[in-house]
Amino acid sequence: MAKPTLKINMARKTGDNAALVALLSDGELRRIPHNKIDRDPNQPRPMAEVLDGIEDFAAELKRDGIIQPPVFNLIEDRYQILWGERRTEANKINGNSDILGIVKRFSEHEKKKIFELQYAENDEKNRKSLSPMAEAKWWENYINVYHNGSAASAAMDRGISKGVVSNKLKLLDANDRLIQCVQKNNIKDFTLIADLVRIGSKDSKLLDDWVDSLNAGTLSNNLRHSVKELRKHLDTSTITPERTNAPPAKPTTTSPQEPPSTESTETSLSFCTHPDTQQPTLIIYKNNKIECFFDISNDIERLKSELEILTNHLGNK
Repeated sequence: MAKPTLKINMARKTGDNAALVALLSDGELRRIPHNKIDRDPNQPRPMAEVLDGIEDFAAELKRDGIIQPPVFNLIEDRYQILWGERRTEANKINGNSDILGIVKRFSEHEKKKIFELQYAENDEKNRKSLSPMAEAKWWENYINVYHNGSAASAAMDRGISKGVVSNKLKLLDANDRLIQCVQKNNIKDFTLIADLVRIGSKDSKLLDDWVDSLNAGTLSNNLRHSVKELRKHLDTSTITPERTNAPPAKPTTTSPQEPPSTESTETSLSFCTHPDTQQPTLIIYKNNKIECFFDISNDIERLKSELEILTNHLGNK
């Protein structure tokens, strides 16, 4: 029997979709029994998230059909889903015993490329965007499976900074209450989430109070501003405000300079190594006393997020 011609209908014409077409061009269209289909063990999305809103999605597929067939990796006589788990589940809900899919024995390199394309693809018709936790788990799997545990290598491979990846992974260190809060309030700002995890590791009550206020609807709409206020409160409550009482344990090559006298200015900046964390730290002084400071370490993204605060402080000069 002749192998059917494989034509892939992509909803959006992008470079990523062109790469997917190339990967699947030598695949084969088959009708695959649902009882021979297995999940991908590296799938970051929990099944509860896969099934969220699945009835409505199934109704859409019953009406419109599946635009793009799901993709399966052939392993002996079983079919592992690499792409299109929600489509596969919706098809099953619609009472079908099998599904038309693209089948191929993928190499490790090809599976890595599929995994990357799963993350980059944003076809709302056939896929549901990753939740923050699923995205964090995607990065964890990507780092461990394809980059031997190196976040720096994974970040370089995807063309982003290590700081961005570190922020995404921080959610995996969050306690259950913060994770539930992120999910309930649909918080997708990973810089903000990473800050909340850091705050909770130093003062769990401060974080719990913030979560209570958010869930009760008593916080301002500007969540980033509220988290900045938390950091400021934490900094001023855990570090002796007088600079002379908190010298850096290991000064960097540029040691903190004495801030100018209040006769010439009210605000000044200096850099040092934090005495507790040993991380590079930016300190803001007012009237020769520490107003606030920021752990800049290698997290450039967080430093960028502080520009608004720094601008406000320096505007008082």
